[in-house]
Amino acid sequence: MTNLILRAGLIAALAVSFGVSVQAQQVSMPAKLAAEAYPDLIIYNGKIVSVDDPSLSNSLGNTYEAMSVKGERIQFLGTTAELLNYAGPQTRKVDLKGRMVIPGIIDSHTHLHNHAYSWWAQNNTAKFAHLAKRISVRGKTFDELNKGIELAIKEGMSGIPKETWADISVPGGTDIGMPYLRSDSLTREMLDQWAPDRPVWISANVEYQLNTTARNQLLEYYGVEPSDESLENAVQHAVTINRTRISDKYFENNVGELANAMEHGMKSAAANGITTFSSHIVGLRFMPAYALLRREGRRHEKARRDRAAPRDETGDRIGDGRGGHGPAHRRRDRVEGPEAGGEGQGARRDATLGWVRLKGFASLPPAQVGLAARA
Repeated sequence: MTNLILRAGLIAALAVSFGVSVQAQQVSMPAKLAAEAYPDLIIYNGKIVSVDDPSLSNSLGNTYEAMSVKGERIQFLGTTAELLNYAGPQTRKVDLKGRMVIPGIIDSHTHLHNHAYSWWAQNNTAKFAHLAKRISVRGKTFDELNKGIELAIKEGMSGIPKETWADISVPGGTDIGMPYLRSDSLTREMLDQWAPDRPVWISANVEYQLNTTARNQLLEYYGVEPSDESLENAVQHAVTINRTRISDKYFENNVGELANAMEHGMKSAAANGITTFSSHIVGLRFMPAYALLRREGRRHEKARRDRAAPRDETGDRIGDGRGGHGPAHRRRDRVEGPEAGGEGQGARRDATLGWVRLKGFASLPPAQVGLAARA
């Protein structure tokens, strides 16, 4: 296929050098050959940064005026005049009008799938209202927080089915919440007394407290023996549970809905130039959602999973409390496995890896084609 494309380019170049019109060559070319050879897209009149310098210098490599694309592969980089000569009858041409095109950005530490879920949750609170009710409690002292939590459980959850979790947050960050939960001011015994049958979850950033009902339901859902030892082994901090407790249950039978939310998040990221990201995956539903997007050809990003999630009875993690920090997240070569490609170097690299995912161009405004929004 590569040779065929190159030959087509040489044929076009020779036709021009001998004074034969390019249009005449296109008309006489067999339809099947034309379909294989002519680019699907040519972007031109821009500043296309190739980053094709393999050295360790700060050089960004060569900058070109135009780029031709066939399928999801970059065919050629060159001047506007020479690449427009390769256009076929069906080639889409986009005038960048001087805008810059850069390779897709690799975000080495972000949780795009979690952001997509949060966006979905903000717009669909009624759909998971039966799973949890979120209540925010504020206070200036530990005693005020205790009184606020007791009131939230007894009055804020009044009339709500007992299987619905009381999901209570206290001030996080540098505020009082984390020191409060690290102290003995709020014990599980107190929560058990206030809510003997309802699951209660209290959190502030990475710190948490929960009652016995919540502990048992959480661990039993993941097939883990409900004990304090299992809880300590399975859950390292609150972020783990905040990312899985609701999403795993709701999307168990609604993976397609999660896939739609994740596609929305990936399109938003791609429109801002992020085409590859590295993240740990916490929860049981995100990987099936990614797999669904892949099967349906709807993935607009390349994802690298750094760590698996929660521990069950075999020792595997239910949630990675470490948050994915570490030297591995600062590397740029995080795409691995059969999807990583690896064929082609320099200007002919795989457009889905080193460059923006060209498949998504049709849905983006011209100013954002290939990241070309820089004036």
